Amino acid sequence: MNILFVCTGNTCRSPMAELLLKKRLLQESDLSHVQVQSAGIAAIAGAPASKGAARALKNRTENADAHQSQPFTLQLSNWAHLILTMTTSHKEYLMDSFPSLCDKTFTLKEYIGDSVVDIADPYGGSDELFDACAAEIETALEELVKKLKDNESV
Repeated sequence: MNILFVCTGNTCRSPMAELLLKKRLLQESDLSHVQVQSAGIAAIAGAPASKGAARALKNRTENADAHQSQPFTLQLSNWAHLILTMTTSHKEYLMDSFPSLCDKTFTLKEYIGDSVVDIADPYGGSDELFDACAAEIETALEELVKKLKDNESV
């Protein structure tokens, strides 16, 4: 199972989701086959994680130093079994641009059944805003892991 997280610039939300899920998957031996990447629909290749995202991750014992942004590509979409976007507008952009992705593209929160489907962009915000965003993503990822485990047992 390959999961691709998508946001705008691949410097805030999607790298936080990627790194936090990778950390969580290390604790789940029955999900060791799950691979995770992130990308941005308007990303510039090679940009580091934003300072706010890096600090929020460091507070959660994750290191974002190695992260380099990557643009969303058709090759990445072919690699992914599941594409999870941070907002409805990201999802709509992908589905409009690549109709073949409709069956495997969801917002992260939509996929886990949350009624509030967008994760707001903390870009340019305070450390508190980044921490709140990371906490929101962590909560969603807990539900994602449960769903992945439930699907494994079917």
